[in-house]
Amino acid sequence: MRKIGMTLVALCLLLSGCGTTPVNQNSKQVSATDQSQDMYIMAGRIESEAQANVAAKISARVSKLAVDVGDKVTQGQPLIYLDNQDVADQVKQAQAAVDAAQANLDKALIGAPEQLAQAQAKVDSAKVNYDNAKVNLDRNDQLFQAGSIPKQQLEAAQGQFATVDTAYKNALSDLALLNKGQSQNTIDNLQALVNQSQAALGSAQVQLSNGTIVAPVSGTVSQRNIHVGEMAAPNVTLLSIVGGTNLFVNAKVPTDYLSQLKEGQKVSIMIDELPDKSFKGSIAVISPVVDFHSKQVEVKVTLDNNQSLIKPGMMAEIGISNTK
Repeated sequence: MRKIGMTLVALCLLLSGCGTTPVNQNSKQVSATDQSQDMYIMAGRIESEAQANVAAKISARVSKLAVDVGDKVTQGQPLIYLDNQDVADQVKQAQAAVDAAQANLDKALIGAPEQLAQAQAKVDSAKVNYDNAKVNLDRNDQLFQAGSIPKQQLEAAQGQFATVDTAYKNALSDLALLNKGQSQNTIDNLQALVNQSQAALGSAQVQLSNGTIVAPVSGTVSQRNIHVGEMAAPNVTLLSIVGGTNLFVNAKVPTDYLSQLKEGQKVSIMIDELPDKSFKGSIAVISPVVDFHSKQVEVKVTLDNNQSLIKPGMMAEIGISNTK
C-alpha cells in the first residue's frame, strides 16, 4: 500500500539522519516527508469538464480535414469541411424564390409604377376619344333634328359614342383598381408565399452551415475516425476532443472516512503515469447518497494542473492528511 510505502520511506530518512530539500511553497509537487503524512483512500480515472465527440449533422463526403490527433483547437474553430455544393445551389434557388415572392407582394401593396403609368395613359387616350365622340354625337343629333342627315348617320354616331364611352369607363375602373391596390385576401396569400419561401431559405442556409463542422469546446483532438473522401453520416463520431483544464476525478470512498472529508478540503494526488510527481487538488462535491451494497460514497475531486502535465484518462490516487 502507498501509505505503508511512504511511512517506510520517512522512517528510513529519519534513521539515516538524511534531510530533505525544502519544497517551494508555490509548487504543486510535495516532498516525501509531506507524502508520508498523506493517507490515500480513493482512486479514479481523470476526466475533463471540457470534452466532446464531434459528429456531422448531414450525410456528405469529407472534402477537407483541418486538424489531426494531437492538435489543439479552440471553441468554434473549423475542424472538418463537407462537400455540400448541392446545398449551396439550393440556397441560391431559395433566395431567388424569396426575391420573387417579395416583389409580387410589394407590387400588390403599392402598385407597380409602370402599370399605373400605363393605366393613366389609357385613361387619357380614352378621354380624348370620349370627348371627340361626344362632340360628334351632339353635332349629328342637331343635324338630325334639323332634318339635314338621315337617321342611319345619327345611329352610327350613337354607336361610336357608346363604344368609346365603354372604353373610357373601363380605363377609369382599371386605374382605380390599381390605385386602390389588391384585395386583402390576395395580399394575405402573397404574404404567405413570402413566409414559406423565407422558411425554405432559412432551412437551406442551416443545411449549408452544417457543411462546416466546428469545435464545440476548446481542447486537444484525441481521436480521429474519418478520412478525406469518406462519407460522414449524421450522429457518428468523427473526432473526439478533450480539454486540458477543469480536470476532475469521480472516486469512491468508504463511509469510514466520511468524517474526515468536507467540500473545499485540499487533497494530495498521486498519478500512476507520473510516479515521481505529486499534485494538489480539492474536494468539490461529496455525494449525499451512500451506495447500499458497497457502503461507499462518490466524491468529486478537482485537480490543479498548472504545469499541464496531467492528461484525461490517467489514473489518480487521492490522499488526505494523516496528521493527528
